[in-house]
Amino acid sequence: MLRRTRLAGESEDYLAAREELRLAEIELMRHQEKIWPTDK
Repeated sequence: MLRRTRLAGESEDYLAAREELRLAEIELMRHQEKIWPTDK
């Protein structure tokens, strides 16, 4: 897994949960862009 932060000493479970959250946030932003387009 590519680490996107500089957290030291974090467990693999914690890092996996952070990555899952990061991906969910990206998906939410993409979904919101489909509903509320920013370009006019």
